[in-house]
Amino acid sequence: MKPGTFGFLARLSRRVKKARQDDEVGMAQTAVTIRREIAQSNPEKLPELAASLHQLAYRLGRALRVAEALTPMLEAVAIRRRLADSDPDRFLPLLATSLHDQSVLLAAASRRAEALAPMQESVAIRRRLAKADAEAYLPVLAASLVQLSARLSNVGRRVDALIPAQETVAIHRRLAEADRGHFLPYLALSLSELSVHLSNAGREDEAVAPIQEAISLRRQLAMADPEGFSRPLAFSLNILGAALQALGRHEASLAQLQEAVTIQRKLPQAGSEALVDELAASLDNLSMALENTGRGDEGIAALREAVAIRRRLAEANPDRKLPVLAKSLTNLASSLGKAGQVHDELAAAEESVAINRRLAEAEPSAFIPDLGISLGNLAIALRDVGRRSDELAIAEEATTIFRRLANAEPNAFLPDLANSLTNLSDSLAASGRQDEAMRMVNEAIELRRGLSERDPKRYAGDLDHSLALRERLMSASGDC
Repeated sequence: MKPGTFGFLARLSRRVKKARQDDEVGMAQTAVTIRREIAQSNPEKLPELAASLHQLAYRLGRALRVAEALTPMLEAVAIRRRLADSDPDRFLPLLATSLHDQSVLLAAASRRAEALAPMQESVAIRRRLAKADAEAYLPVLAASLVQLSARLSNVGRRVDALIPAQETVAIHRRLAEADRGHFLPYLALSLSELSVHLSNAGREDEAVAPIQEAISLRRQLAMADPEGFSRPLAFSLNILGAALQALGRHEASLAQLQEAVTIQRKLPQAGSEALVDELAASLDNLSMALENTGRGDEGIAALREAVAIRRRLAEANPDRKLPVLAKSLTNLASSLGKAGQVHDELAAAEESVAINRRLAEAEPSAFIPDLGISLGNLAIALRDVGRRSDELAIAEEATTIFRRLANAEPNAFLPDLANSLTNLSDSLAASGRQDEAMRMVNEAIELRRGLSERDPKRYAGDLDHSLALRERLMSASGDC
């Protein structure tokens, strides 16, 4: 493909898609207006109004107008709740659907804490319905359980997220036994999701078996239908690569990730943002595997390719793709720093911060956490080039961000606060502010001790790092 061709095709496709979506939103808004007028004089038509409101919210969500979509969805939920009170047999299933989609919209708006309750209610309703009619409602119960796992993980309840993820696998296994052709892909997907949740909960050794089963299923599916299932096969290979990497099985991880990238390079990518973005994500993961097997230069090359891809995507679609460009730049900065390419490290880290700062100004709830992470990387890059005073200011800003986030959502952000406190302590010590440095590292140790008690496999190494820093500070001050 000639340079610039992908960007042109992507922009053209996006313009056509946006025009179609705008037309769909306009028609849905007209339907709501008409049905609202009818329902005002005839309350028996409230079900039709609720259906139109739900459809409008769906259309707005597809057009990425998430904040606007929440208003009609909340109204649809309110109407269907009243209707379900008077006629549960007819309207409880519809209420469960609206609650499910309300949660999806809240999550898309980065309102993580608010997104949990409606999904929990949707699961409760669908569980009750499935007991009465398993054939009709087990599939939609599984769909809500998948989302519930994600909601719990998003608020830092990673261990709790395993319960609905495991139940989803059990449901899809049961359904696949009855209808293999239809439900086998769903079983493969839920096994992949379970593996991710096990890794997120620090149970990497348990994460391997379900993803290996998912890969086996998806290989069978891809042999029968390469066009339909090569892409999800690559997705599962990526997950297995990450799980093996976490276990220190770097060579095995590298083989899985190389296969994933090979598959993705063969997929027809012209004009497809999603496929090209998935290749960039795989290259991100591959770079780490290459670095861990002593092939750091190849890892940096993979990351540079990922950044180049995501830069093109961001030029064509900045609203959706700038955030992932910033993540790739953060990863590139870290790898460049390890390779001693400190000036390139600094450039990548500064660009990542600039992007995340702009995103966070426009949408704080969604992008402040990413800004905090990129600021932490920038502080390290500034340290690597000897700009200690600049490093300190950036490290303080990162700590301020994560302290505020951890106060609001401790389960999700205490680990990030502990990281930023440890980095800040190092920066303060280098600036001769030993007493403040000791206070920061002591706070980090207290946080990491609590985290390590809950999940030693995940956090014991971080605790050791903070303890070692405190020992160095004490030694430097002559206290030991």
